[in-house]
Amino acid sequence: MPTFTVSIPKELKKKMDQLPEVNWPEYLKKRIIRVNQDLFIESIDYSQNKAVIERLFQITSGVTRWGLGVSLALGLMAALLIFNTVRIAISGTRQEIKVMHLVGADRRFLMGPFMVQGAIIGFIAVVITLLFLAIISLAIGSRISAFTAGFHPFKYLLSNFWMIFGAQLLVGVGIGVVSSWLAVRKYLR
Repeated sequence: MPTFTVSIPKELKKKMDQLPEVNWPEYLKKRIIRVNQDLFIESIDYSQNKAVIERLFQITSGVTRWGLGVSLALGLMAALLIFNTVRIAISGTRQEIKVMHLVGADRRFLMGPFMVQGAIIGFIAVVITLLFLAIISLAIGSRISAFTAGFHPFKYLLSNFWMIFGAQLLVGVGIGVVSSWLAVRKYLR
């Protein structure tokens, strides 16, 4: 390895002496090597990779559209599943509902237990979804990390857990409550 001598102005030397924890010879050596490496790069031209870059953008936009479509389809299936679950619960308590209705119970009083049931079903769905998401992101995280230059889905999930949990809770409980409301409203007509 070649050796070299660096002349440092006195003012800079005083400032460097105030930071004894820094290994200045090693620091300067790394910086000089970095400058020498940068001198060999004349220019960067992405035009030769233009087709690849455009294809990559097409793939990512297609995956985004596909993911949105799948998310909407799964949301619709969840709503239908909760709707039918509540309808089954309503049919099991049909006589009690008729009696409460004849006695003069308010519609909100009749709808309340089923709305709570829908919210509980939505909450359970959120917990199960987060467990599956954690298991899958942990299982395939190293492969994705190698492909995406360091992005690890499990670490992302952990660092943004409360935001993801809150969004899923809002959507899951919302779907549960709305589905329950629709099912009970349809029955109470």
